[in-house]
Order: sequence, then structure tokens, then C-alpha cells
Amino acid sequence: MSIGSVLQTREIVVRIIDHPASKTFIQTRGTGKIALTTATGTQFVRFEDVSYCQAEGNYCSVALLSGKSVLLSKTLKWVEAHLPADRFIRVHASFLVSAIEVTSQKGDCLWLESGTKIPMSRSKRKEVLNRLKREKTCAVESK
Repeated sequence: MSIGSVLQTREIVVRIIDHPASKTFIQTRGTGKIALTTATGTQFVRFEDVSYCQAEGNYCSVALLSGKSVLLSKTLKWVEAHLPADRFIRVHASFLVSAIEVTSQKGDCLWLESGTKIPMSRSKRKEVLNRLKREKTCAVESK
């Protein structure tokens, strides 16, 4: 490896660390919160206050337990990477739900505490139901 490529690599790493998205993640790591940056500012939301997230193209809507919804200019994949995997389950290409909020499952849908019906993809169904059974977070329909 030449000195030029080492310096170039260092410059890229510095740019990544200085990027606003990286700072948001670094600042909230270990706090139990996620920084939701919108056009009007940044909200720091506790993980347990997030009910579910829904993809809307390159945007993501984060539904909070308070009934509010926050629209982010981030993808669902980005939000999923910044929420704890032990609390949230990807149940569909467009949905990420808080496992604690799931109360029941009927067919290809999950029901949340709020009464919200969330579709579950056929490809993820087995994995999702196994996890919910393991965690005993909801009544799971047997087939």
C-alpha cells in the first residue's frame, strides 16, 4: 500500500466521521434514543416510544406511541440499522415493527397495541412468527 492510498483512505474515514448522519448515530449510541432529523429540526425519541416504521420510497414514516408520526428523509433500511435488532422486527419490505407492540397475528397481518394492522410478507412470515413465539409477545395463530 502506498503512502498516497493510505492518506486517501484516512481522508475518506475522516469525511465519514464528520458526516452529519454519522454524528447523529454517534451522539445517540448507548442512550436508548434515536435522532429523527426532519425539515423542522431533530427530535430525540426513546426506542420504546416507536411503534412501527413504514417505508415511503426513499422516505420513512416513524409512528410513535403518542399517535404522532415523523417523516424522515432516510430509508427504512437506515432506520432499521439505528434501532435495536432485539426490539424491532422487519415484517415486510415496507414495515418494521416494535416486537413489544405486537398483540396478535391473524393470517398475514399483525395487530399492534394501537389497533393498527400491519401486513406481514409471506417470505418473512415463518421467521417473524418464530421470533414472536420465542419472545411470547403476542397470540400467534397456529396452522
